[in-house]
Amino acid sequence: MEIDLHQLPIPESWDIPCPGCGYSVRGLPAHRCPECGLELVMEDIIKSWHCIRGPQFTGCELPFPDFGLACEACESPLAGAERHACPTCGDAFDPLARLPEKDWFAAESWMIHDMPQPLLEMILVAEYIPHTFREFRSPFGFESLEMVASREFFFDFLAVVRRERIQMADNRDAARTGQWRCGGCDEENPPNFDVCWNCEVPKAALKR
Repeated sequence: MEIDLHQLPIPESWDIPCPGCGYSVRGLPAHRCPECGLELVMEDIIKSWHCIRGPQFTGCELPFPDFGLACEACESPLAGAERHACPTCGDAFDPLARLPEKDWFAAESWMIHDMPQPLLEMILVAEYIPHTFREFRSPFGFESLEMVASREFFFDFLAVVRRERIQMADNRDAARTGQWRCGGCDEENPPNFDVCWNCEVPKAALKR
């Protein structure tokens, strides 16, 4: 998502403080704080938790977008539903009931599956989805940092993660295209290998 960080006046919705004195920069006609005179470098003062755009999804859109959500009754995908009812079994669903209770929600495993955290953070930064990290103590006493995102962007979060996971799967499938299976040991080989990496049987002995 493209957002002009240097637009003037600075949008009223960007309630971002000047790093020098804390004065709110929203609505300013120039990239200089009128209170302390500090030159405002927007790339430096806009943090990952700042909200500089509105959410794209409310969760109430129809046909129902692909958020990766499934019917609680039959576990069928809800994407594409023409009304707030499962396309497979007809069981009614309330998308707003899926919203987290707190203002910031943790990126749980059912949302991101096997997506690496650095990749997830890169996606959220690119999409300007407010997020940050907080200290987390496991039941076993281990301390770590967990990613949390703004509840207001819950459905945007699900949508971009779902989109990225589909793209990752497509890339994996594309990488497998042209692979050949060895006729000697049954191992898969990249398309540019002329002999099996495992047993050195020639590609000409391709297993049918």
